[in-house]
Amino acid sequence: GGFLAKMEFDQFDRLYNPTTGWAAYGNYFYAAGDGYDRAELDLRAAQSIGDYVFHGRIRGAGSLTGTLPFYDAVALGGFLNLSGFVRNQIIGDSLMYGNVRVEKVVGRLPAGLRGDMRVGVALEGGQVNGRYTETNLNGWQSSVTAYAGGETPLGMVYVGYGYAPNGMGNFYLFIGTP
Repeated sequence: GGFLAKMEFDQFDRLYNPTTGWAAYGNYFYAAGDGYDRAELDLRAAQSIGDYVFHGRIRGAGSLTGTLPFYDAVALGGFLNLSGFVRNQIIGDSLMYGNVRVEKVVGRLPAGLRGDMRVGVALEGGQVNGRYTETNLNGWQSSVTAYAGGETPLGMVYVGYGYAPNGMGNFYLFIGTP
């Protein structure tokens, strides 16, 4: 148990696949009696120029006092979260992450359906300190991702490939919101 505070500001023009706007998400958890706390801040922005949409994201999370227990640790890995690694592959006490993406709108779904279809490329970088897994990965890790997808009647659907220079890579079929 403990105390949890959250804040969310969202000025994006669309719920799932924004073309303009910004968002800021943050939370703070104080684990009463467990000797740690956990804070996270996630900042995102999007801007379109013609048929191109540019995205940026910066995220930081970790403990301010004490050490995060394994069951409340932070993680990197997965689609658009250091895509060259599998989901939550790098787990630890604190993280820093950022990405820059560019997408081209290549089509729109027919009338009566919503959303547009895009192809994109993402450059990502991140670091996890106090790692519980992947203890051999020192310093910043990078990843590059190429993908296609968009909003469909089933929700967001992406197909892509993420590659990390240390030799790791993943193919993705992702349904949901990254």
